Amino acid sequence: MLCQNYARNEAYKEFLNKLNLNKNREHLYREITEFCEKCQPLSPITCVELCQIWNLKKEFRDSDFVQKTPMFLDLIKIARNSNNLKILKTLMSGPVTIHDLLNVLKKSRYSQSFKDLNNSHIKQLSEYALIEKQDNELTITRKGMKIYNLLTKSEIKLPADFNVEDEDVLNALSFGTKSYSELVNQIPKGRINLSLKRLQENNLIVKIGTSGNLLYFKTKRRPTRKLSPIELKIFSSLTKDGTTIKDLSKNLGLDFNQLSQNLRLLGYKRHVKTEEQPILYDLTNEGKSLMMSLNIAKKLIL
Repeated sequence: MLCQNYARNEAYKEFLNKLNLNKNREHLYREITEFCEKCQPLSPITCVELCQIWNLKKEFRDSDFVQKTPMFLDLIKIARNSNNLKILKTLMSGPVTIHDLLNVLKKSRYSQSFKDLNNSHIKQLSEYALIEKQDNELTITRKGMKIYNLLTKSEIKLPADFNVEDEDVLNALSFGTKSYSELVNQIPKGRINLSLKRLQENNLIVKIGTSGNLLYFKTKRRPTRKLSPIELKIFSSLTKDGTTIKDLSKNLGLDFNQLSQNLRLLGYKRHVKTEEQPILYDLTNEGKSLMMSLNIAKKLIL
């Protein structure tokens, strides 16, 4: 019980900090919701009376953010469902009764009943304001038209498994190259690895550098101990931002073994230090184009 309370308190502090830092509100609301779904309180009263996270989620749920700003990627996910997309396509031609819609869908091997259609697809599309239901007749909304056109006529091609974390990574990288540690500060560590892998596979981001590469730095402006001509040459070639052994080899025309030996000597004499080169991520041209298109689409649709 004490462990659960501690975990909830720590999670609440983290959520509150992200909210104060104006982190992505869509992603934050989803994180809070998922945390609550996994929590196992002794009773519902525990949530209402004692849990700060539950109250934070309630504030989100009661706010204009949740009421008026549905998650954009959820809209895409709902509309991209094959049966939902067929419904939107049918309604693009004009209002249709539910019975007529069911007959149209059955021609494309739709096997669900009238009741299932009404309680699943139509209910879902109505909740996200993509269609409107009046009596027994269905009409597509302006938002529904825009989403349908986005999915069928625009040049935006979202990967099938594209999700909120992927969008967060692209958003972060749209401000410039970021290291892995910088991205972890914005996206939960447990999810970012899969997201980075997906985005690389879809050629939306590129990884710069490899794990284990070392950067060499000067520790002093001038040598304070006697250096050999080669050591002095290497020392003078080091930059303030750090230099890899590969760049040193290329610039000085020395082989790796000779460089390694002399760099070790310079380290022993405390003239050189090493740091592991961080892995950096950047947007590809496809990633930049997708991010720009998504931002435009959001403004037009939401």
